[in-house]
Amino acid sequence: MCVSAACKRAADNLLETLDPKVDPCRDFYRFACGTFLEEGKIPKGSSKLEMLTPMNKNLMTKGRELLDEEYKVGQSSKITIHPS
Repeated sequence: MCVSAACKRAADNLLETLDPKVDPCRDFYRFACGTFLEEGKIPKGSSKLEMLTPMNKNLMTKGRELLDEEYKVGQSSKITIHPS
């Protein structure tokens, strides 16, 4: 069960790509990615669109922000490592 904000955002993103009108037993790919396939737009400067493209872009932006911040000795880290 999703209780964290990050988990809820991930679930919302996944639900936005689903096409509930499609029977997953007949066409699982269209069920899982149907809305994304219909509404996705290829970004300028790219020749393709993938489901992970927005997530990768966000990850790169957040990573760059963390690396660009000035670190001061004794400052707590904004990076949290979660055991798998």
